[in-house]
Amino acid sequence: MEVGISTACLYPMETEQALALVLEQGAHTVEIFFNAECEYNITYLRRLQALLTRAGAVVSSIHPYTAAYESMMFFSDYPSRFSDSVSQYRRTFAVAAFLGAKAVVFHGARKDLPMPMEQYCERFARLAHAAKEEGVVLAQENVARCKCGGVEQVAAMRRILGNDVRFVLDVKQVRRTGETVEAMCAAMGGQIACVHLSDAAYGRDCLLPGAGQVDLPALRGRLALQGFVGPLLIEVYRTGFVHHAELHTALSLATRIFSSE
Repeated sequence: MEVGISTACLYPMETEQALALVLEQGAHTVEIFFNAECEYNITYLRRLQALLTRAGAVVSSIHPYTAAYESMMFFSDYPSRFSDSVSQYRRTFAVAAFLGAKAVVFHGARKDLPMPMEQYCERFARLAHAAKEEGVVLAQENVARCKCGGVEQVAAMRRILGNDVRFVLDVKQVRRTGETVEAMCAAMGGQIACVHLSDAAYGRDCLLPGAGQVDLPALRGRLALQGFVGPLLIEVYRTGFVHHAELHTALSLATRIFSSE
């Protein structure tokens, strides 16, 4: 299994600087978290591409900042807004494809949205089709505060959409629901596109791998049972570590665990 780092670890550092620093820590697989529309500009994207080329690195996925607005964009009762938002996300999908990413991370609707799962999945499927047309995969993340944050809802998506749905497994978010990673892996049913990796200890649910008490080899075993081969992206908050070099240490440790035979 390949292990990398998300630029989200360094927010609010500017995305280009964050990517450069992540690459300096030895990451050869990255997730890029875009934080502004200007970062979709072709000149900016070429600078990111140049950094990746020099480091011999690849982008596994991108995470748009508009994830915070997806409930309103795609799951309101206003049809024209949905159509406009699909067109807007086509640009996001095109950016992902330009950088060679395989997946775009999707949060979806907020938890309290009174929408049947069948309707939610119909909207998701239409957006996923647009992603496929641009050459990438739309991947639903299990965000605790969102409609598809729990095992029951993820299992419903898997049942309704079959093999036409992919997921991002965020182990931190599983902790926040009080459910188990084992149950979430089973609910995702072999359709995990990537994993957001973190560690945890009592009172702190988002630490760098190795800084907490999570049984990471056991996590590797659970993922292997699902046929998952990677990537895993270290994704923590900037408050989760002090020195940038800690990212390198965490990456080295996680690589030894998840890449071992």
